[in-house]
Amino acid sequence: MMRVLVTGANGFVGHHLCRRLLGNGVRVSALIHQGQERLPEVTSLLTLTGDVRDADGMVASLTGHDPVDAIAHLATQPPGAGPRCGTNEQGTTNVLLAARGAGVGRVVFTSTMSVFDFLHDEPQPPLDEDHPPDPRDAYGAEKLAAEHRCRAEEGGGLCVPILLLAGLFGPGKRAGAVYNFRRSALLDEEIIIAADRRVDLLWVEDAVSAVVEALSPEGPTGTYHIGSGVAQSLSSIARMAVEVAGSTTAVTVQGPGNSFCLDIHRARQQLGLTPTPMAVALARFLPYVADDLKQERP
Repeated sequence: MMRVLVTGANGFVGHHLCRRLLGNGVRVSALIHQGQERLPEVTSLLTLTGDVRDADGMVASLTGHDPVDAIAHLATQPPGAGPRCGTNEQGTTNVLLAARGAGVGRVVFTSTMSVFDFLHDEPQPPLDEDHPPDPRDAYGAEKLAAEHRCRAEEGGGLCVPILLLAGLFGPGKRAGAVYNFRRSALLDEEIIIAADRRVDLLWVEDAVSAVVEALSPEGPTGTYHIGSGVAQSLSSIARMAVEVAGSTTAVTVQGPGNSFCLDIHRARQQLGLTPTPMAVALARFLPYVADDLKQERP
């Protein structure tokens, strides 16, 4: 039976991935930095506490337990999460070196659309995998450096597919435009959009499906853009959120915004990426946001 080590297993994408893998009959080693409230308590899940910045600890996580067949490296330090601490660059290097030393055949690395300047004012077509990067912040620069390290380490029996993720939303993410729109619609609070940007947003389970496919021993390697492939205006998403909620919430747009989306043709063809339509995803998201609101009320 296949065993997968998931770094960042208690994060937004990580806990969804762990549940999917377990549901598929995969044995999971979940590496978490702190807290495990999102992870199920089942015998096929081995929970490990550690830090990808600890090189010796990474080696121990791969050699001190049952052999690992593949790694999903999701651990990251996102923007705005305090001083930059080396998780994205050094942590990725440690994961790759530990994987090679332990004979792991595949490491799936998740990168970010922040390797591009997605707030650029100039109109842009969908960006494919050959588009030159242009990090907009320290986070994007760190993830880009980690991508370079992944490509440098690939070979000699180690495959390192890189999945560059667009903006994700879904259960467990209590921030971002989609969550805020759903929340406002349920509370009948006016939605005010300062700049009506056109954005690339993807239901989290679709991204998880792409990671699962990339983890397969027969899976492809290379770089893949994982998004919806569609630039949708924030106002259209807000109005869909209002309609799905059966709300009368007003949507006010104060000005135009830029446009950004990823070209996902390669991921469609090689990873079977099939984005969930926004209206369908919003309907699925509704009960989770409603539950959050119930828990907030006294």
